[in-house]
Amino acid sequence: MGGSLFVRADGSYAGGFGDTALEATARVEATVVLETGRTGTIEIGARGSRCGEHREGVLV
Repeated sequence: MGGSLFVRADGSYAGGFGDTALEATARVEATVVLETGRTGTIEIGARGSRCGEHREGVLV
């Protein structure tokens, strides 16, 4: 798994990870974080779940 996803405050995005479920979760989580004005790292399961055994780090 690899790649990058750039999510803008308006919800538009560029790039991707090659996995639609992971990308969808990352977009939603990034939008929530952006709306709060915070930054951080979110752990998302490799299959796009918010938590899971095989996690991917997403920096927001």
